[in-house]
This record gives sequence, C-alpha cells and structure tokens, in this order.
Amino acid sequence: KTAQLDAAQSTLELSTNRLADIQEQITNCKVLAPSDGQVVYANDERRGIIIEEGAIIRDKQVVVRLPDIKNMEVAVRINESHINRILPDQIARIELDADPDHPLEGKVRQVAAYPFPLRWHGAPLEYDTKVTIINPPSTLRPGLRAKVRIYFESLPDVLQVPLAAIVEHDELH
Repeated sequence: KTAQLDAAQSTLELSTNRLADIQEQITNCKVLAPSDGQVVYANDERRGIIIEEGAIIRDKQVVVRLPDIKNMEVAVRINESHINRILPDQIARIELDADPDHPLEGKVRQVAAYPFPLRWHGAPLEYDTKVTIINPPSTLRPGLRAKVRIYFESLPDVLQVPLAAIVEHDELH
C-alpha cells in the first residue's frame, strides 16, 4: 500500500508540475497589442513562412504586424533602367487593383541604394522604393496590389497631339 501511495503522489507531483509548465506557456503566449488596429499575420510565402494555428515558430520571430492605416505606403520595385530618375519627394499616382476608379496620391519616401538579389542569370536588377500614400481612405487595407506611376519628369504648357497628326512638309514637322 505504501508503494502505491508513493507512486500516486509521484504521479500527482509530475502532473502538477506539467500543469504549471503548460499554464506558464499559455501566459507567455499572450500577445498584447500596443495600440488598436488590424492584426496581420507576418507570412512570407517566398520563404515558406506561413503563420497559422499549430505552426512552429522560433524565438524572436515576427508573428504579427499592426499596420497603421493612417500611415500606409506601397513597396515598389523599380527597374534598373529608371532608377536614376527616381528621387525622394517625387509625386506618384497609385491605382489599387481593388479600386481602380479611385486613384490615390503618393510621394516617394525612400529609394534603395542597392538592388534586390538576382533571381536568375540575365534578370533585370530591381530596386526597392517606398511610396507613402497621402490621405489614405479608411477603406485601404494592407496587402492590396497596386499600380504606381512615379512622375519624374514634367514640362509645363506642352501641347500633346496624336503621332498620326504629325506630317513632314518642307523638311519641317
């Protein structure tokens, strides 16, 4: 009887320690946001990182992001043929794929000094450029795709006509 009692007490002690360990893990798993906002999982499909229930994560891994809807920006990849024309503070027009009828205004915030790593031989170099959205609407959401036009050249008072309207006459156009 004493052996059974000792075994039961040992099992109870192990179970109590395991329960305390699990409760501590649950307490450590609570994530408290520093402010109100929309939580976005920090998925990176290119690197095969998908945050979901049951996923294994490592220490210090980014799991969620809290985007500030009032300070949104677009990440743009600029081809090497245009990168020397792009400068901070240039005006941009942003057309969301989700809402193409309501273009947004933006401004170039940052142009990367170095290109993205090459993906394959012969691929053009691309530079990361951040465009800040000016007065973003409340309907804007993180992760939306967009087309961005950065205006790097403008000429005032220029008449634009269709090329078919231009003819040569007496060596003049």
